[in-house]
Amino acid sequence: RIAAIINRLKPDIAALQEIDVKTKRASGADQAAILAELTGLDYTFGRAIDYDSGQYGLAILSRFEMRDVTNTPLPTQPGSEPRIALAARIRLESEPKEILFVDTHLCHRSNEVRKMQTTSLGEFARTAGDVPVILAGDFNARPTSEPMNVLLESDWLDAIAPKSRIDYV
Repeated sequence: RIAAIINRLKPDIAALQEIDVKTKRASGADQAAILAELTGLDYTFGRAIDYDSGQYGLAILSRFEMRDVTNTPLPTQPGSEPRIALAARIRLESEPKEILFVDTHLCHRSNEVRKMQTTSLGEFARTAGDVPVILAGDFNARPTSEPMNVLLESDWLDAIAPKSRIDYV
């Protein structure tokens, strides 16, 4: 069903969250690899945690070449689920020739942890140099919340506003 939606929309790049790789609850399936195969896109997977005899995390699907993939832990507090930012430099066919694409899934339980995580995400823009950065994912934050204000006050733009609710580009 997810592959059918991706195929219908034909995105150049897709950010996926809550991806299971070889977990018992996914019957041992590598969801990232299966989605890549069903959509004809390349993929990279970033493990956030070991879970249910497998891994759980994020995936990026892309029709363009991905390189310099990093899996960066985001700040958290004791008792909170570890979260990551999965980033890939993507070479495009037109200007700009390269972008940094960052996928994330922020904490769903604590506004304070989300605020720490959005502050940390600003580092991607600061270290990318002249390369444009696209940040996408499930931020678990409403448009006027403190975590979103951290991003917006740091010159990030909500590309799909005013439609965003907790998922953003």
